[in-house]
Amino acid sequence: MNAQTRYDYARMRRLGYGAASALRMARTSTRFGWLEDAGLVRLRVDPDDCPDVSWCEPDSRDDRQTAAMKKKDRRTIEREGLWGIIAEYRFDADDDRGWIVADSLWGIVGADLSDGYTADLRASAVKALRAAIRGRCRVCKGTGKRCPFDPPALRSGGSFSGFLLDS
Repeated sequence: MNAQTRYDYARMRRLGYGAASALRMARTSTRFGWLEDAGLVRLRVDPDDCPDVSWCEPDSRDDRQTAAMKKKDRRTIEREGLWGIIAEYRFDADDDRGWIVADSLWGIVGADLSDGYTADLRASAVKALRAAIRGRCRVCKGTGKRCPFDPPALRSGGSFSGFLLDS
């Protein structure tokens, strides 16, 4: 475990995550960071073009506290907007054909990239890239059997691809 993974693990534990979840999220965050530095994955934030804000409209059935909370939420949305976070990947950092969408999450108030929203999106991008690489393999044809991208073989070699494909 490297220093960044240890740091992320400790941060997740302080936020209240269990040990197994915190370790999984820390490893994913480290993998995502390495792949992001290599130009293979990214998180992109876009404004929500067609937001549904009907949930924060006051209703006759609401009590005073709920109505006040909805009014406050509505003001926050008007001030900060609704956004979507998109997790994308590509096979080559120099690929001009564009990014492939792995996952997305819409309706986020404000462009907040906190771990609560992005942990699963980062994991989806890494998993989709891993599956896409294995799917292109001519040896195993995507099954993973006797594949040169087999994680145990690459784990021992310590290559970059092994870190990507390690589950």
